[in-house]
Amino acid sequence: MIKINGLKGSALAILALSFCLLYLLFPISNNSIDAWGFAKYVKNGESLFLSHHLFYNAAGFVWVKLINLFFCIDTLKLLIALNALFAAATLYILGLTLRLLGVEGKRSILWVAFLGSSWAIMRYATENETYIFPLFFSLLGSYYFLKSLKDNRLHVLFLSGLFAATACLFHQIMFFWWLSLLIGVASRRKVKSFVWFVLPAIIVPVSYLLVLAFYNSQPISFESLTRFVFRDYYSGAAGISTGLSSFMLLGIGIVRSFFQVHGYIINLSHFSPLFYIGILLSIILLLCAVFQIRKISWGWINVKEQALWVHLLAIILQLIFALLSDGNAEFLVMIPLLTVIVLAQLISNEIRFVRFLALGMLIWNLSVGLLPLHFYNLDDSNILSAQVIKNQNEAKQPLYVLFSRPRIENEVEYHTGVYPKNLITGIQYDDVNIVKARVNEALENGLPVFTDCYNRPRTISRETLVVQNKYETQFSEYHYQKVDSIESLTGKYYIYSITKK
Repeated sequence: MIKINGLKGSALAILALSFCLLYLLFPISNNSIDAWGFAKYVKNGESLFLSHHLFYNAAGFVWVKLINLFFCIDTLKLLIALNALFAAATLYILGLTLRLLGVEGKRSILWVAFLGSSWAIMRYATENETYIFPLFFSLLGSYYFLKSLKDNRLHVLFLSGLFAATACLFHQIMFFWWLSLLIGVASRRKVKSFVWFVLPAIIVPVSYLLVLAFYNSQPISFESLTRFVFRDYYSGAAGISTGLSSFMLLGIGIVRSFFQVHGYIINLSHFSPLFYIGILLSIILLLCAVFQIRKISWGWINVKEQALWVHLLAIILQLIFALLSDGNAEFLVMIPLLTVIVLAQLISNEIRFVRFLALGMLIWNLSVGLLPLHFYNLDDSNILSAQVIKNQNEAKQPLYVLFSRPRIENEVEYHTGVYPKNLITGIQYDDVNIVKARVNEALENGLPVFTDCYNRPRTISRETLVVQNKYETQFSEYHYQKVDSIESLTGKYYIYSITKK
């Protein structure tokens, strides 16, 4: 269905494969709470259809089972590799999409390189998260949408609607991209076109109903369906919020969609001065890009073209939703891709600008993002998990009061297959007295109690901005003795044993 000719296609394929190799070589070794959780579900063949991203775990399960027919490879590594492959495929489809828009030659290649170098793509192409799959399918939806502007056969719009709807099944946040395409189709004022685009969207409710009835074994009703589809909102895992902090976090999230920004950057000199050489080179290239801005020509008249304003609308809707979601950076993952589609139509004479910008962004995100997160520990989670696993077979298991209990809990369960019952949270509790009672009970039974919540380094990050560590004031009645320390990107962490004063 998708055709591309000659050397241009070869250059695009080589570029996409080069980025794929980069992503495969340097996967993030500081996996998130969700990354371990999804890997655990896939490994155990459970919770394969989670409502917020219905098909992600199921697709990963099929992939892992298929590969394991021939090779025995760690589940988490396979899932990360699958994201890298889909990220490369997304870059390739972007190149085809740009050529549909008349963006040819160097311009097309440079814009693809720009996207591949953005932190949103690098971050999730090297992690077991749910955002690359829906990006791929949403972009395919846009490809066929743009194709329908030149080829008005109804099956082309059907494919556009099908892929855009499929993206929503991999993550619900892609609804706004689908909605933007729908508004674009509706603006054509052709009933058949509208129907053929909307028709395949029936796969979304049908998929949810089938999962609800046959996988979750729940009775079908409007209430049960609503609770399943919007489970994260009913459970409190997601919600709507506004305020100055949302605007601040939204601004940070937009920047981080393109560049990795984190407080640990100031600590990189402790590990290697080469990181700062990369930073310096990146800054020079980015300054060169700034000096090229005045040469860019802006074609504002193109905003009225459907191919442009539809994707600009998608950007606006996604930004509004991210703002209402407390500026969640994960809900901005599509912004670089949509920005490329918009800017490639809006500006011209930008080759030198994009060349410097893409190269500067690539070097920056490698120097302060991909390489540090691949080779070094971000915090104390990896080492704490290893310690908990080591102690799992002891008759008297120590009690751990942890800053990031779900993260360590998921990793321990992934490796051992057993839910660790000796981990409690030190920062997120409804009643601090319940936590203290658990600690006191362990001490009275002669069990060692350890914590990493005390005297933590305060590196600036989203976590430190939104999570308050009140442990030191809430648990001041205990005595703390250092038993171990861990040097990481975000500072030096200590493990303390807890005793009564």
